[in-house]
Amino acid sequence: MRARTVRRLGTALGCLAVILVLALAGGISWIVTCGFELTFSWLWATGIWLVLFLLSGAFGRSK
Repeated sequence: MRARTVRRLGTALGCLAVILVLALAGGISWIVTCGFELTFSWLWATGIWLVLFLLSGAFGRSK
């Protein structure tokens, strides 16, 4: 029973780590895309970033 609990805890921590890394990567991508030129509003910059993010997911790199 104890080994099962430890394995579940390890899996949960691994999932949490993956989620945090993905959130950090998304945040860095947003800052790089939106943060260099502050001549337009953050709302427009976030919209542009979201469109680029969705397009990269739809038309991802082919292998």
